[in-house]
Amino acid sequence: MRDVSLSTHWDEKFKCNVVNILSGDFYVSNHAEVICTILGSCISACIYDKEKRIGGMNHFILPEQLGSHQSQNIEVLENSYASRYGAVSMERMINELVKQGGNMHNMQAKIFGGANIINTMSVTNDIGKKNIDFVRNYLKLENIPVLSEDVGGNHPRKVYFFSDSNDVYVKKTGNFHLRELINSEHKYQRYLNTTIEEADIEIFT
Repeated sequence: MRDVSLSTHWDEKFKCNVVNILSGDFYVSNHAEVICTILGSCISACIYDKEKRIGGMNHFILPEQLGSHQSQNIEVLENSYASRYGAVSMERMINELVKQGGNMHNMQAKIFGGANIINTMSVTNDIGKKNIDFVRNYLKLENIPVLSEDVGGNHPRKVYFFSDSNDVYVKKTGNFHLRELINSEHKYQRYLNTTIEEADIEIFT
């Protein structure tokens, strides 16, 4: 997992502690744990090694679609920022799975998120669709099969991933999370016109 202190909470439904991840986070576990996140246009990929029973989940904001100025500076960004990009987040999580004993040939994926929660957002600016296209293409190139997905639409999702069994529970969230995520999507619109130095804020949760 990332070298950060991730928060946990007790979940009464599942009767266990749950690891919470936010944008730019990923978490890999080699024992029984539940990982949770809330998604708007962001994507979470749940990657699982079926032989070793090791699982990981990430949460990224944007695909690898950077301007030349951003591309030149991506390598010097601190980890939490760089992992907000799909290409970096996927690579780092898969590397951590391998580090903990996983094998690329045994990995399977489930993908979630990519909603367009602002109905007035134009198709050309639909970052949710761009994120979906990116993660599908990335997994195809890495020869990691996608077992299932719940992507697109216009509803936020709360996703629970069981790292030892590859089970995933998805809940469409209520108005509170919808308002919060819509505010984040509006921040993303402003982010499109900023440089990396100007945009070092948490914009999606």
